[in-house]
Amino acid sequence: MEVIQVGKVHKVHGIRGWLKISFSYPLTALWVDELPPLLLGTEAKNLPYFPEELSATSDEQYFLIKFEGIDSPEEAVMLTGKELFMQLGREQEFFVTDQEESAYDFAMGYMLLSETGEFIGTIEDIEAMPAQDLAKVSHRGKEVLIPLADELVLTVDHKARTIKVVIPDGLLSL
Repeated sequence: MEVIQVGKVHKVHGIRGWLKISFSYPLTALWVDELPPLLLGTEAKNLPYFPEELSATSDEQYFLIKFEGIDSPEEAVMLTGKELFMQLGREQEFFVTDQEESAYDFAMGYMLLSETGEFIGTIEDIEAMPAQDLAKVSHRGKEVLIPLADELVLTVDHKARTIKVVIPDGLLSL
């Protein structure tokens, strides 16, 4: 059976065998009633564990989970540090896995230069959009989104941490 990693077990929580976990993807809902067994271990060797209860922590970054048959901290500690897997294909029922990724995620912190070499700003964030990625920079005190379409990117210098782009007319004066 092919599997996909969907999270990780971090530590024991409380005295009844609960575990603090994180997921690799956002949940579609708190779905413990429909959740299939989670597989704990490694991609090559893992064992199924059946969730009894699941709840989000107050910051919603982590979750607390109670597995069937794990009723004490001594039993739960054996699962800490393990990766969580799910049967490949089932993850789309429970997680939002189709988030857009940017081809320019590496570029945060790079300097953005115009085609003439003028410093536009340092890339603070990359927004993945369907048509093209956008680099968010502060230019002369205001936030500007610069398109990073393949036809506009002239050079990428990883050593100098710069990206030289064609700036569409009027974009910086908006």
